[in-house]
Amino acid sequence: MSDTAIAFDALGARVTAFRFSHLDDNAVDIVVGPANSNARHQDWTYFGAVVGRVAGRIAKAYFDLDGVAYKLEANDGRNLLHGGQKGFSSQIWTRDPLGDCSADQIRFTLKSRDLHQGFPGEAEVSAFYSWEADNWLELEITATTSKPTPLNLTQHIYWNLGGPNTETISDHLLQVHAERFLPVHEDLLPTGELRLVERTPFDFRSPRPIGECLDSCDPQIAIAKGIDHCWALNGIGFREVAILSDPHSRRQMSVWTDQSGLQIYTANHLGDGQIGKCDRPYQKHAGIAFETQGFPDALNHPHFPSIIVRPGELYRNRTRFVFTNE
Repeated sequence: MSDTAIAFDALGARVTAFRFSHLDDNAVDIVVGPANSNARHQDWTYFGAVVGRVAGRIAKAYFDLDGVAYKLEANDGRNLLHGGQKGFSSQIWTRDPLGDCSADQIRFTLKSRDLHQGFPGEAEVSAFYSWEADNWLELEITATTSKPTPLNLTQHIYWNLGGPNTETISDHLLQVHAERFLPVHEDLLPTGELRLVERTPFDFRSPRPIGECLDSCDPQIAIAKGIDHCWALNGIGFREVAILSDPHSRRQMSVWTDQSGLQIYTANHLGDGQIGKCDRPYQKHAGIAFETQGFPDALNHPHFPSIIVRPGELYRNRTRFVFTNE
C-alpha cells in the first residue's frame, strides 16, 4: 500500500527503514537506525546489515578445517565477531537490476576474495529482498565458494514496533518456539551446552514482556547486559519461530526461517550518546534483533550443526518477517 516504504543502503546490503501502517494511522518507521547515512558509515552496531562471512563470535579468531589452521582478524578482544572489522556489513554491495519486478524486489551481490579477513575461498554472495506492502518482508541469502569455508550469514535489523518515539522494547511481548538456548561464557561465547529454557528467564514459549527477562538477576543476563543469546529452534524447514508484539501500538511481527538457530539481541550497548532517527538519543534496549542463523562458534563445537560449505554446494538462509495489526 502507498503508505509503506522500505529503504536500503548498499553498505552492508542493509535495510535502513520500514514504514508500517497501523489501522487508520499514518505509517511509522519500525526499524531502529542512526540519524543519517554518515552515521551508518561509522556504525559498529550493524544496524540493518547483512553480517558475515560468519555471524556471531569465533573463539580466539581461529579455526582448523581439513587439517589447515586459519587465523582470522580478531575484532572483539581475542575473538572474531560478525566476520571481522571489514566483514560483509562494512562492504559496499552491488545492487543488481531486476527489470520490471523491481518495485517490490531488490538483489545485492558481493564477491569476497580468498582469505578476506582470513577465511578461505572466494565466496559469491547474494542477498535478495522481496516484500509485500504491510504484510511481509523476506530476505534470502545464498552463497557459493571456491574452497571449503565456513558460511553463517544473517540479517541484523533492529526492530521497535512502537516506532521512533518508543524508547525501549521492554514492554514488547515475545514468544520463541524453542525448548533450549545456548548459555555463554563471560566473553559471550557459547559454553557448548544446550540448556532447557524451563525455569529460566529465557523461557518465552508463551508470550511475555521482554522486560521481565531484562530485569532478571540471572547470571546469563548480567553477562550480556541483556539478551545476546541463541535459541535452538524447534522443528525443521521453513517455519514460524518467534512472535513479537507491542501492546501499546497493537502491531505484531512474526519471524519465519529455515535456520536451526535464532540469536536474539536486545541492543544492550546502545545509549552512549548515539543519536537515532528523529534526532532522539538512543537508550539501552531501544530495539531487538532476530538473527536467524546456525549456532554461533559452531566451528569449535563439533556437536553443533556444521556451517562448512564446500565447492558445488549452495549456502541458503531464508527469513521472513510477517506484519499484522492485532
